[in-house]
Amino acid sequence: MNEHLYFIHKAQIKIFLTYIAKIANHIAKTNKEFQGVCNLIEMDKSIKTQFYSTIEVGEVWGVGRKNGKKLNDLNIKTVLDLVASNANEIKKRFSVVMARTVLELQGISCIPIEPCAPDKQQIISSRSFGQRVTNINDLKEAIGMHTQDAVRRLRSGRQLCSTITVFAESSYFDKRESYYSRSIVFKLPEASDCVTDFVKLSTYMINHVYKFGVKFKKCGVVLTQLEPKNKHTYDLLTDMKIVEKKENFMIAYEGVHNKYGKKKLALGTCYLPNRNWSMSRGNVTRNPFCWDELLRVN
Repeated sequence: MNEHLYFIHKAQIKIFLTYIAKIANHIAKTNKEFQGVCNLIEMDKSIKTQFYSTIEVGEVWGVGRKNGKKLNDLNIKTVLDLVASNANEIKKRFSVVMARTVLELQGISCIPIEPCAPDKQQIISSRSFGQRVTNINDLKEAIGMHTQDAVRRLRSGRQLCSTITVFAESSYFDKRESYYSRSIVFKLPEASDCVTDFVKLSTYMINHVYKFGVKFKKCGVVLTQLEPKNKHTYDLLTDMKIVEKKENFMIAYEGVHNKYGKKKLALGTCYLPNRNWSMSRGNVTRNPFCWDELLRVN
């Protein structure tokens, strides 16, 4: 999470990183006096209680819109209401995951720290547009950027992918327009981690997702059927020269990114400035790790 800087005590890191961070993020964004930094660990309990009583329960990580409505029916409308609820009752009505959420918010750790991060089961790259998108070329640019981001994470995990899903949707909350959502799945004949393979596929697949007249709000890609690269067995008919050529290309491609940044070299025009579909960043909090956005201490 690069939007805010949180000061979290080491003994409590596994409690707060999962659930408290999103609430702190919400408080920092909606209250300018924090100047982008919300320290919930050292915040006075009475002040914290006051904030919790004003934040909708849906802001809690893992609750979501549907569970939020169900909790509202039980008169659990704010974060404070959820903290004060009974975890056992929540487990009966919802799930063990929701019960753990309540316990975590109450300060009882339920998520142990893992010595080694498990391999990813899927990689999702998506984001809402800054404004509605109706042009197919704009949608292709956006899906190309998300694909390159997903492949970057695939490579960093040293994995191969066999299945890609491309999706796009309009705004669910816009009552003036009928909601539209569609996705398409393609299984690769051979698992890959080459960015050119996936960008070609995703930009072609988006043609079958696009619908004329729809004002798209969001699009993205999902990579599934992931496997460790060092354990993959290639088919007997696989041309290993092509595999080696793609790997050499990716090494050179990533080398440019590592030295000059991901926007210096890309497939397509997705990283050019002022794209029609770019996310609105007017309310993004300053990044304290950038020279031009360092926090000022009076």
